[in-house]
Amino acid sequence: TIRSCEFASDSKHAVSASGDSSVIIWDVQQRKPKTILGGKHGDCQGHTHIVTQASISPDGRYIASVSYDKTVRIWSMEGEALAVLAGHSQIINCCLWTKDGYGILTGSTDRTLRLWRLVREGREDWASFEWGGGTMLHFAFANCQASHLEDEHQDTAEFTRMTAVHRRHLPQMACKMVCMHGHHGSLLALALSPDGRRVLSASADGSARSWDTERMTEIDSYRALQYTVDRGYKSVISVAFCPDNAYFATGSEDCTVAVHKVS
Repeated sequence: TIRSCEFASDSKHAVSASGDSSVIIWDVQQRKPKTILGGKHGDCQGHTHIVTQASISPDGRYIASVSYDKTVRIWSMEGEALAVLAGHSQIINCCLWTKDGYGILTGSTDRTLRLWRLVREGREDWASFEWGGGTMLHFAFANCQASHLEDEHQDTAEFTRMTAVHRRHLPQMACKMVCMHGHHGSLLALALSPDGRRVLSASADGSARSWDTERMTEIDSYRALQYTVDRGYKSVISVAFCPDNAYFATGSEDCTVAVHKVS
């Protein structure tokens, strides 16, 4: 089963996420796979369970994928495995990139929305990262419900327990993760506003929630939730913004679509 598909900004490539644990980068012009990431026929080690979504960064250089295996993986568009992020305690159902292309937002069955950012010596300059060339970064968070955590990329007994791997020690690299709470059911879909200032989350609790991306920080994460739209007792399974940022739509399991004005 193909769980998601998305075009790159250059329209020459696309990426798909599949129930066979693979992510495929497609050559659109040739209409065939360029690289298979993970799965039985993959060129490198990837997810170990169903891949629920794969998303291409705004600059078209990276792919983020999420899975039933509870991890976020980052790949280059050339098909190289770059990083694994662990911290969700349940299935990750959806992901998207922040507008600046340096953050990844994820929604999970553990009822949380999380923002992941990688930094090198405090800077979000991905071009300077020491990854690729056979080096894959691993970050794992044990206290999965804390509002803000930082993994300094040091091997610990807890990391080994969670990942069963040993990683190369790169003390200048760190992953910062902010966790947002509010939903009472699984997060099923995410949407980013055209201006990048809001994120919508759709949930099995029958609601959609709007979050302020500028408050997704260590200090302000508890204030990130802006408002909630209650759709009833059926799950909200899709959300989308209109291009002018004035309205958003929610799709429900009750077979209806509702249009809401952005507050």
